Amino acid sequence: MSEASRSESFKYELLDNSDRIVTTLNGVQDGGSFTDSVFNEVRGSASFTLTQTQSINWLKSRVRISHVYEGNAYPMITGIPSVPEQAFSDTEVTMNVDLFDKTIILRDDTYGVAYGVAAGTNIITKVIEIIQSTGETSIGLEGSTATLATGMVWDANTSKLKIVNDLLAAGNYFALYCDGLGRYMATPYVAPDYRAVQYNFIDDADGMYLPAFTRNYDPFSVPNRYIVIGKTDGAVEAVVKTAIDTSTSDYSYNSRGRWITLTETDVDYVDAANLQAIADRKLSDARQIAEKFTISHPRLGFGLNDVVTFTNTKLGKTVRAVCQAQSYSLKTGGLISSQIRTVV
Repeated sequence: MSEASRSESFKYELLDNSDRIVTTLNGVQDGGSFTDSVFNEVRGSASFTLTQTQSINWLKSRVRISHVYEGNAYPMITGIPSVPEQAFSDTEVTMNVDLFDKTIILRDDTYGVAYGVAAGTNIITKVIEIIQSTGETSIGLEGSTATLATGMVWDANTSKLKIVNDLLAAGNYFALYCDGLGRYMATPYVAPDYRAVQYNFIDDADGMYLPAFTRNYDPFSVPNRYIVIGKTDGAVEAVVKTAIDTSTSDYSYNSRGRWITLTETDVDYVDAANLQAIADRKLSDARQIAEKFTISHPRLGFGLNDVVTFTNTKLGKTVRAVCQAQSYSLKTGGLISSQIRTVV
């Protein structure tokens, strides 16, 4: 793997509870980590070691980590710090700081009573209302006309993050996340086939990934049919939609000669077309668990849910894949480990 020379560093800033920058955080040791994963309820987290030279009230503070490349700062995470242990000497205090993106605020909050949303409620308007109920105001969601086809109810101990993500799923959105500046974001789901390719990994002399990588491949239980049954109040018959693998892949009915069916009931949705889109998405996601790769590379400007291509001569093929998780080394010249899953 070759790489052009570059000037890079990391910037750590101390913020107040309203995300206003207070000061630069001094005394951070080189070599922390940052993880971003679609598998985690709170998607983004980081950790670093700090020799404290400032008086900090961690319960009233936030931290922003930015990657500084050729003089430009690119925020990676604005998070809530946890400092469970401190080591004291005669002259200084050293501590490990764990950082969690701001969706943890919703994860740790509940309404304390059963919470319901009526049929006809605008999904994004309600999501924004729930976020604002925590006191947060940095929200980047765009408006939508999508409304619930049926009501939704949650138990008293359900987190606000779970409620928000259930509402977003009903509208066929990706889960809630926070960008590097700490703004709450959610975008409509787009099938991988219709997402633009953000990077092409090629194993040539200038290839931007290490030659050592791992492959996980388990196609045995990959479905070729997914049935979703919409939630109903009993007054009308439930809407049922089916997604079928009609491709030429090894997992389709024509290739395998048998059905492997998954069925999900009481699915919240907006309308019949939306329910079909949800069925298509669930089948697509279920089919794409079969093959995953973990590769190491420098920072290349793509992130979670982005599409890349991966070419390797040992595999004898090029695959189109979606990024599901990334682990960053917060060290100058450090690499990123990306987990990508093949799009079938």
